[in-house]
Amino acid sequence: MDTLLQAAKCMILSICPRLRQNAISLSFCHECSQERPLVMMMSYKGVIEMKDGIPKKAMGINLVLYNYTHPSSEACNVFNSFMASSFAINLPVITEKEAKKLFKKHSNLTLISASSFKSTGFSKGKHRVVEKPCISLLCLHKGFIPLGEEEFPKQINGFDVDVQEGYCSFGTGRSIDFGGHIRRARGINTPGNGSIGGFVDLSDGLVGLITCAHVVFSSDELLIPNSEMHNFVLGKGTDLNVEFFDKNQHNFQVCGTIVNKCFPLSSKNNSVDAALIKLDPTVNEFEFPVTDQLYSAGFDPNKSPIFTGEVVNVPDPDPVFKVISKITDKSDSVVKYGSKTRFTIGNLYFNGAHIRFVDDTGNLPDNTVAVMCNQIEIQSLPHGTFFEPGDSGAFVFCINPDKTLSCLGMAIGSTTKGSCFVTPMTRILILLVFLIY
Repeated sequence: MDTLLQAAKCMILSICPRLRQNAISLSFCHECSQERPLVMMMSYKGVIEMKDGIPKKAMGINLVLYNYTHPSSEACNVFNSFMASSFAINLPVITEKEAKKLFKKHSNLTLISASSFKSTGFSKGKHRVVEKPCISLLCLHKGFIPLGEEEFPKQINGFDVDVQEGYCSFGTGRSIDFGGHIRRARGINTPGNGSIGGFVDLSDGLVGLITCAHVVFSSDELLIPNSEMHNFVLGKGTDLNVEFFDKNQHNFQVCGTIVNKCFPLSSKNNSVDAALIKLDPTVNEFEFPVTDQLYSAGFDPNKSPIFTGEVVNVPDPDPVFKVISKITDKSDSVVKYGSKTRFTIGNLYFNGAHIRFVDDTGNLPDNTVAVMCNQIEIQSLPHGTFFEPGDSGAFVFCINPDKTLSCLGMAIGSTTKGSCFVTPMTRILILLVFLIY
């Protein structure tokens, strides 16, 4: 099968050499119809024009084009129907064990979440969004079933399943902006820039900085088992240096060295994507920036918000009653400061989402890599954006009644429907800091 796909890919690229820059991937699928005809799905990014002369068939099989960077608007329409002022606490959930079975069974699946609204009639041009609690599934290309697999279930745990098109991706960016930027030292093949998250006191009296692992590690380095990180760190030395953007010097300066990382390589790491950087003693701690945007969240725009030092205890989804527990004593609004979007406000939406991230070529990794379970889903406010690529690693804070901040977790990525995902800080601290100090 792989040989046929490689041959077809070479044939298409020989006819349309411009597609070499569009990171295409090929797969065999069945159409979701009674006849279930076999097609060859070509996923691409960028723009394909009529003059490119894409063939209608490859090796006698109908060729279907799919631009994975522009999924249909169905998921966004449904998600935006829920602009609530309170955390959705009565949505159905799926356990981590059930989620991993679904990811293994359906290679096209990218997100398992929930919704108060269900989509109907989108493919027939009669789209309606009805109020009905359901299990929400995102997939790469709706209407097509990968060869050898089954359709998605109609119901899970007694709740209807709503399938929409979209995917999740990490939030690494390449833009250079003032304040909050962090990256691996020059010369290392890493994805780009991310955001400075926050700081922790280490047992040796120094300060540690936390950001996402995918921000400061290359793709190959992310595949190193977490259990082997200690020996890897000892052997790399200054190759693990990290730089931050110094606003006073107007350039990047080395600020510390990576000492640990955790990344989803198996079910044993509790779905954490994080890196710990030991800061150089000469580096001053960073303050929460003062910005005009503070006023919209009810803060004094002339003063930095106060972080209490509290880490929010996020309850796990209840596997018996299938509902989410409320995050007690906290506002449903959350804030973050990232290097790309700076200070933004969002709403708590769902605790218990399961994610499989799509890489930059539009491919899904295998079932042991980059699957993150029981993440917190954050919704942007109307006419606002909570998270964009480049914000990975930014800490997300709950707002206390007295306008102080408590740390909820770390932003790791976003979906095409407009939500952001946050890993609870309690998990990050246990796996990244407490277990090595």
